[in-house]
Amino acid sequence: MLAQAREVLENLLRYAFDGQHAQLRMMRTKGTLASVAWKPREEDPDIRVRISRVVLGWPEPALIGLLGHELCHPIAGVDDPQPEHNADVECVERGLGAYLALERAYTGRYHDQRPRGRGRDRYLGYASIRAMLDGRDINSLDRLLRDSGVVPHLAAAHPAQETVVTVTTIDGQVIIEDRTGPLPIHTFPVTRPE
Repeated sequence: MLAQAREVLENLLRYAFDGQHAQLRMMRTKGTLASVAWKPREEDPDIRVRISRVVLGWPEPALIGLLGHELCHPIAGVDDPQPEHNADVECVERGLGAYLALERAYTGRYHDQRPRGRGRDRYLGYASIRAMLDGRDINSLDRLLRDSGVVPHLAAAHPAQETVVTVTTIDGQVIIEDRTGPLPIHTFPVTRPE
């Protein structure tokens, strides 16, 4: 399963991130789905993405959305006052909005969420991401939702829910972690007409 995640990362880098280089590793911490670290350099940012074992069982489109979001952090930069919001917007602008919306639906994040202690920063929820998509991308999202068996579920969403994001710099390396805790995952079987 880790090999599949690495293949997804390599394809993302090739097609949506102009052939940038990044490494993918497993992490053992509980409550964090993914984190990204990089050393800002002019030519090669030395990006390292770490994922939880939990995401290895996710549908591939949800994994694409999660990894796409993490890969957008170095683009937003170190001094970005709204790193989560701007990573989400960058992800949509790179053509990965349908995947990001599916990831948010899969993890039960229907509404935007504000990271505790990060001012005006916020993760975009499923509804906000869907509103940013054009007609073709909405059709793609609907197809991905159907094929993955994921149904966006308003009752699963917690509009007042806060997330905890830590941004640290150690020896010139920027580390961003999302410590939301275990997220509810809501999937329902989809009946397809024969």
